[in-house]
Amino acid sequence: MKRALVLLLLFAACEKPTEDSCRQALANMRDLLGTDNALGAGDIESSVRRCKGGSSKKAVDCAAKAKSLDELEKCEFMKMPDKEERCKKAIANVRALRGGSGAAPAQPTADELHACARSSRHAIECAVKAENAEALGKCGIVGVAGAEPTNGSAAPSSGSGSGK
Repeated sequence: MKRALVLLLLFAACEKPTEDSCRQALANMRDLLGTDNALGAGDIESSVRRCKGGSSKKAVDCAAKAKSLDELEKCEFMKMPDKEERCKKAIANVRALRGGSGAAPAQPTADELHACARSSRHAIECAVKAENAEALGKCGIVGVAGAEPTNGSAAPSSGSGSGK
């Protein structure tokens, strides 16, 4: 019985990622999310411990190799930010950059959230991080009033909002 328990523990340990692979996956995740400077050393160490204890080797390897937020989401690595929550932030940034009037609702409407959710994660993150209207116009976020290119200075709009 003890021998079976030891073998089970050894097998489980083989399926856990290394500290270095967790650091690599976390660095890639922070880069893709655009939060590479947002965490302090203590937060990084905490994330590495959480990764080692709660992630599979396969998920960590996948996260380290991901080239986009959509690929990262498929890895099931830790917890990706909820797309709806990121859309709320993107819409708030659109409103702020477009000088949203006081008449605009404080919370995004259901239609705005559904439209935003059709955008790629890359487009949503771009809209969250945009610092001016010109940058926002290049994001390709779908169906959010004020997020489209202005005066032809950015990518042309097809009217369908295909996103990236």
